[in-house]
Amino acid sequence: MNITAFDFGNTRLKMGTISNGSIENLSFCTYLDDYKDLCLKYIHDNKSEKVLVSVVNKKNYENFLTTLKLDVSFLSILSFKNFKTVYADSNSLGIDRILAMLGARKMSKKNCIVIDAGTATTIDYIDDKFLHKGGIILPSKGMVIDAFSNRLGLTVEKKEDTIFNFLNNSTHASIESGATLCAYNNINYLIDNFIAIEGEDVDIYVTGGNALALIDNCNYNLIHVDSLIFKGMLDII
Repeated sequence: MNITAFDFGNTRLKMGTISNGSIENLSFCTYLDDYKDLCLKYIHDNKSEKVLVSVVNKKNYENFLTTLKLDVSFLSILSFKNFKTVYADSNSLGIDRILAMLGARKMSKKNCIVIDAGTATTIDYIDDKFLHKGGIILPSKGMVIDAFSNRLGLTVEKKEDTIFNFLNNSTHASIESGATLCAYNNINYLIDNFIAIEGEDVDIYVTGGNALALIDNCNYNLIHVDSLIFKGMLDII
């Protein structure tokens, strides 16, 4: 049986097909596209009989749900028996973060640092016993630039591949470099401290739309997996 998996993120909608224990036919679109028609076509083309859904962007998901006439499983922390977290309120932990951590755990026997570089950047630590020891959420480079633009009335082009400079020759370039420093230098600092506290025997996974820019600016070897959230869904199939 083919299962279609949807990840309704803040900025992008990710689609994948789960077949015979593997993830196939990855596809991405924005909510500016006619995403409802794209989703229905994706389900039809992959002959799916069931849909699994991870939702961060509830508004766009609810708009889409009204058009769907298949068996839909909405995932929450209750969907995963082995997963444990130090969060006092486990329901406040985003399902996208849980799935990314479980996806990493399926691929590694070590403790894992899991980075989802999307609209914001989430960094979580999960040990080899499926215990989530906590995490942190940072603004992405785009969010830092948006904050400058909104407060100062400037229009600054977002370029994820901009090289960081200490000395810049324009206000826009200075903001670009400052945003790069805020977005990526803090990640190196956090990984340094995670490793200092928990030890070096760790795999570091990264996923999300800004993953490649993060890899270029990170001091550590990162394992890039586009389908990490979908791999986490394999735990309940």
